[in-house]
Amino acid sequence: MIQWRCRQCGEPLEAPESMAADMLECPRCGSMGRVPDGASQTGASPVVRSWRRSKTGLAISIVVFVAGTALVVLMVARPRWIQSLRSMPDGTEIAAEGPRSSGGTAGVRAVLPYDFKGDQLGMSIDDFKAKYHRIAQDGLTELPQFNEYEDWHAAAGITAGTLTTYFENEDRSPYAPTLVGVPVHYHSYAFIDGRLYAMWFAFAQERVSVVLEALIATYGEPSSSMTEEVQNAFGATFPNTVVRWDNGVSAIVLTERSSDLNTSTLYFVQHDLAELADSRRPKPRL
Repeated sequence: MIQWRCRQCGEPLEAPESMAADMLECPRCGSMGRVPDGASQTGASPVVRSWRRSKTGLAISIVVFVAGTALVVLMVARPRWIQSLRSMPDGTEIAAEGPRSSGGTAGVRAVLPYDFKGDQLGMSIDDFKAKYHRIAQDGLTELPQFNEYEDWHAAAGITAGTLTTYFENEDRSPYAPTLVGVPVHYHSYAFIDGRLYAMWFAFAQERVSVVLEALIATYGEPSSSMTEEVQNAFGATFPNTVVRWDNGVSAIVLTERSSDLNTSTLYFVQHDLAELADSRRPKPRL
């Protein structure tokens, strides 16, 4: 028997190995999910095992680098696909990365967008405000806070919210999001026309394997993964793995090294809303 948990409600599920890759309805919440491959249920996920193997080589390269030069690690070059994954808060280029599933099947319930701790992509900004409303620890600031990060966002109906003030986040506020107990350094929830279309979380790269294992336990095996090397200012190379889940209507993207060598990022994005945001981006003037 294959055993796993529903990605929506966490209900323990099981099915015979002959049903691997079939769609199954959760008896608790009614959501449709794919039965994972039975081979992936024994021991660590193949992606996790591959990631762990890459960490051995990484440790050696760091020792050689430290002994030969200095402790400074500044990334000066990144592959194009890494840069495109950092296009928050609008998140539009994330939707263009990687394959999408072929869509629904006749007689099968439509697939829901991914959610994170009950915050489902597509939820209304009013529900989001009601869920997280509070007064910050300074006794003055009303949360969540919302900002338009680029000049054109206000006219395009785009805004991004945070659950903490800057100083609360730095102090590891109990209100700041966490990823299976891993502290989040920065976070953002992006909305267009009052609907949540992207979520972004940054955390310490040294905890990326913990987050990856939790994501696989929650959402199943990823749709794709790829590893390329990135280079710092001194020429030392480091592996950067990008893992992606895609259910046809939304995607999750885990990037091992994002803005710098020591920061990992996790993105959730809904395809149609991200495409809507992209359509409202000002066109370059000739």
